[in-house]
Amino acid sequence: RAAHHGRNLVRVRDQLVSYLRLREQFELEGSAPAIEQVVITHYGGQRIGLVVDHVIGEHQTVIKSLGRFYRQVRGVSGATILGDGSVALILDVPQLIEEAEAQERLQAEAAARRAA
Repeated sequence: RAAHHGRNLVRVRDQLVSYLRLREQFELEGSAPAIEQVVITHYGGQRIGLVVDHVIGEHQTVIKSLGRFYRQVRGVSGATILGDGSVALILDVPQLIEEAEAQERLQAEAAARRAA
């Protein structure tokens, strides 16, 4: 893993892939696990990695919309109930990526202003 121009990068099959740490995006407290895992997805014709604490597996699910109190939660588009009865949130990957890119632009602009 490396960083280039403020972007986190990981090499996957001889290609550099940008990634987001979901713990940072959702401002989760506590420490990350000793071994982080990167789930690769596609968005806008590019591969993007999402760093997760652990991968549960792949499931076919019925996605439920969020109740009115949770509709404004950024980065989450729905939820589903897993076989064991626990609730899994469905991520809004495009929104997460757009927010990360906007934050990256703001940081770059601030750095440019400091350098001037």
